[in-house]
Amino acid sequence: MSGSPRALAHEALLEQATTQTFAQDLLERRWADYDVPAVDRRLISDLVFGTVRRRATLDAVLQAHLNRPLADLEPGLRTLLRLGAYQLALTGGIPPHAAVHETVAVAEISGAPRWTGLTNGVLRSLARAVYPANDEPVPAPGPAADAVPLPVGPGDADRWRKVGRRVFPDPTDDPAGYFAAAFAFPRWLARRWAERLEPTELWALGFHFNRPPVPTLRVNPLKGDRESLLAALAEAGVAATAGATPQSIRLAEGANVVALPGFPEGRFSVQDETAQGAAALLAPRAGERVLDLCAAPGTKTTHLAELSGDAAEILAADVSSQRLEKVSANAQRLGLSSIRTQATAADASDLPGLEDGGLFDAALVDVPCSNTGVLGKRPEARWRVKASDLPLFAASQTDLLAAALERVKPGGRCVYSTCSVEPEENAGVVAAALADPRFQDWKVVRSVLHWPGRPGDGGFQALLVRRGASG
Repeated sequence: MSGSPRALAHEALLEQATTQTFAQDLLERRWADYDVPAVDRRLISDLVFGTVRRRATLDAVLQAHLNRPLADLEPGLRTLLRLGAYQLALTGGIPPHAAVHETVAVAEISGAPRWTGLTNGVLRSLARAVYPANDEPVPAPGPAADAVPLPVGPGDADRWRKVGRRVFPDPTDDPAGYFAAAFAFPRWLARRWAERLEPTELWALGFHFNRPPVPTLRVNPLKGDRESLLAALAEAGVAATAGATPQSIRLAEGANVVALPGFPEGRFSVQDETAQGAAALLAPRAGERVLDLCAAPGTKTTHLAELSGDAAEILAADVSSQRLEKVSANAQRLGLSSIRTQATAADASDLPGLEDGGLFDAALVDVPCSNTGVLGKRPEARWRVKASDLPLFAASQTDLLAAALERVKPGGRCVYSTCSVEPEENAGVVAAALADPRFQDWKVVRSVLHWPGRPGDGGFQALLVRRGASG
């Protein structure tokens, strides 16, 4: 493996495209296998994540400087051009001549000198368009066919940059088309969201999903309070503030979470505030029997245990035995003993709890979904979800919710939770389940749609309550 950061990034991008491995997992393996300096790790991570995340943006920008379809190029050459275009069009702090020179050099390092001429010509043309004078890009006042939205950090104002040519659809005439190309999202998803949102709301959503994710911590109240953990973080030089939920802490920037003070001792977990709302809505109590269906890797399971003072009886069920091992490991790190695990069939039909009208006092069903509320978490997530997935997810989600409802006692409650913002996966699933004659004694008492970026992740949670045996 070459020591050039851009060559390492190019190699990782090619492997990611070929194997469909998550970029984060792929880079973590490289950090474990090779001695890569921290400064190079930051650059490589930015290049890889940014190039994957903004693929459609880069393709639109590059195509204006090519005389043949980008898709017709060799995969390695196409990836190299995207890598160079990301540095020129979407980053700051990298001089354009350095971006061009270092990226062209990757062709030789990769054993493909035939790519050198085209890469040099295309990237120099793009550099002249984006940096017309004095190596300074030209800011744009807002969305336009020749303006690209830039990645911005948490709390930073939205920023746009001129790219020298009209490479995107006009944002006024075709907001969905502009959003898909300029912010880099699948067209089908852009069209869906454009039907629900005003253009300014659509741009805000794009900026949110294209920001580098910053972890939110959930304090373990059984190991100390939020104030003492905030003090420990401050002492370690980690900027953080109290969040909107009683247990949350918002970090100011990304961090190596396992190296933070308190992690080995189980003082916190990583969990967005929206996700923290699921267990809080169920409000488990000491002595209750609680089912957590689709529990792995256990972030919500352990929250249930913490909220009950580690005094409930929690069954964490999941289809994957291997992922259930993570539930147990998380519980052990957090010092929780009230959780047991059980592998189950995909439809949960083999779970206990049907006897005597229901075994459990409460259930949490955090179902597999399209993840459209959390597409910023992993850079490749937006390119994996398809429109055809939604009805398949909805059918499976309805079955899983039904399996949980069947196993809750009269007078009990159930929370249905997703990290999707699509109606057919959320209110549509709840309505479909409650239309079943078996569940006529259930009703929805509260439902919440969390929209991404306001301020945390997107998602949906509904609290359903079963009528008591006498009522």
